Amino acid sequence: MKMRSYEGRTIGRVLRSYDWLKKLRPKSINVVEDRSVPFIHFPDSTRKSLTNSVVCVEDWCSAEKLSALYPTISLQGTDFRNGFAEYLAGIGVEVLYIALDNDAIAKQYKIKKDIDFFFQSVILMRLHKDIKDMNDLELKEFTVALADREEEQ
Repeated sequence: MKMRSYEGRTIGRVLRSYDWLKKLRPKSINVVEDRSVPFIHFPDSTRKSLTNSVVCVEDWCSAEKLSALYPTISLQGTDFRNGFAEYLAGIGVEVLYIALDNDAIAKQYKIKKDIDFFFQSVILMRLHKDIKDMNDLELKEFTVALADREEEQ
């Protein structure tokens, strides 16, 4: 699966295991091809619709799935690496929603603490289910929750 930069260039690939029965590790391998920009995936629909807010998720599959409804990027993990916040702020992101998988709650709080000053607002979203596993109704409910949080700001 191709990783795309904000500009639309291929910056790498994600090689993913689909053998869920054997629980293979690692489930995915990131192959970086272009180190001139941070290794953040911008789905096509996000690049076309990005305004000042974006949802930040863990993996390529979740980003692709949610980006049809809301601008979404993928960190390819749970770490907000050096340069990520500066890069996102530099392309005009002011409101950052962090929606990591439900097993990474503590990590979300650490990320918020580390990057809060780069953005107007960093909002933590609690997931009951990984985005890539949500059905259409659950995705719609999640985007309603995003809109509700945005109105609170």
